Amino acid sequence: PDEQLLVPVLRSIPESIQHINVTMGYPLSATPVASLVEQLLSLQRNVRYRDGQPMYYFRDVLPLLNHPYVMAARQERVAAWLRQITAENRIYIRPEEVADDDFLSVLFTPVQDTAAFSDYLIRILETLNRHLRRDDEEEDEAAQTARDVEQEFVFHYFATVNRMKEVMREAHVEMRLDTYFRLLKKMVELVTIPFEGEPLSGLQV
Repeated sequence: PDEQLLVPVLRSIPESIQHINVTMGYPLSATPVASLVEQLLSLQRNVRYRDGQPMYYFRDVLPLLNHPYVMAARQERVAAWLRQITAENRIYIRPEEVADDDFLSVLFTPVQDTAAFSDYLIRILETLNRHLRRDDEEEDEAAQTARDVEQEFVFHYFATVNRMKEVMREAHVEMRLDTYFRLLKKMVELVTIPFEGEPLSGLQV
């Protein structure tokens, strides 16, 4: 089976199913949070400066804004910003356009060195974790299970980034951003998230 379909499957289970158990190993590199980090790296790698002010290329901005996690966190604001960018046929986007939004302003904070990029990723992952942890009394069990799974994705990526930051600090290692991301990607490829459910009751995934 295609492991990357786990979350869509959980989101598609009807409300009539009362109990759901997920028992499988899921590669961290195949998670939505891994694709989000790749888009963040592309955004930061291609930042340009004009008169000392950072500007982002629209081909890096649009995929990031359309990412499910970003859209879910700030749906109305992101949708309005996307319409504005498209209507004005914008090529470059300035980060101060979202300075009034805590989450989006963090996403579009320019990062120029590896240590800052680690802290940048950690802040974003912490924000996503808070968003996924919110309580929703109207949410059915399938949606709750999907959200719990996605929270596990974010937690394991956070732990990987934090561990790499600690190793670099202890070893006094400095490297280019591209090198850092290649190493981070290698570490992420080695991580499998273990899900263990209750095999004696409920729908088994």
